[in-house]
Amino acid sequence: MALRNVANWELAVGSQSSLQFVFTQPSGALYNITGLSWEFRVRTDPTDTSTAPLIEITQTGNAQGLITANTSASTVLLTLNPAATQTMAAATYAWALWSNPGTTTATQWVGGSFRLDPVVQP
Repeated sequence: MALRNVANWELAVGSQSSLQFVFTQPSGALYNITGLSWEFRVRTDPTDTSTAPLIEITQTGNAQGLITANTSASTVLLTLNPAATQTMAAATYAWALWSNPGTTTATQWVGGSFRLDPVVQP
């Protein structure tokens, strides 16, 4: 299921970056995210599941980054390390933040364009 919240993210190749999401209901009340597992993915083609994502980050964390969920504040913090993009070409990709990926309750909370800009050398 996709909630169709769109956010476009632009950063320089090989940079450190982060995004924090606060999930609220239309009433303004915090959305209950207790028990959800989180995953962030970047792909060249958002519909191609036959190839591995270029970036894949979970709450376990890896060299590419880490997802930290705070259930009491209904926030998800995505930290992207330089290693995630340092070997990628400057281009526009697609990204998505999922809860419970690979299950019958998988939900795409937000996604959009993931633009990498070249780093201008001195």
